Amino acid sequence: MAGIRPPPRGLFDLARGGRNLFPGRGFRGRYDDGSTGQARHFTGIVVATTYGGGDPTRWISEHLRLDSAGAPDGLLTDEGIAFATGVLGGRIALDASSDWIRDNLCRPRSLDSSLKLAF
Repeated sequence: MAGIRPPPRGLFDLARGGRNLFPGRGFRGRYDDGSTGQARHFTGIVVATTYGGGDPTRWISEHLRLDSAGAPDGLLTDEGIAFATGVLGGRIALDASSDWIRDNLCRPRSLDSSLKLAF
């Protein structure tokens, strides 16, 4: 995920920011920083949270990676931590995890753009 190997090497991958294996767009406006790296950011936060917990992950994000709390990356960090702790704690079922991501992170598709009408 996001170019992060299993521990212990994964800790080095996290420190250097992983790799952007899935560049793209489509995040809700509050999480969109204009880059194509938000999927990598979210995934890296999820992995980091599973390694060390939410509080250390948030501290690293804010103090070492300089992701401001109210900025898109800071808000996405909060969502990544919520997702990881929700799955680990059983509040988000694995078979519902893709729905959680779609419902919480993805920009809603408008009815006009999702329907293709042929006349």
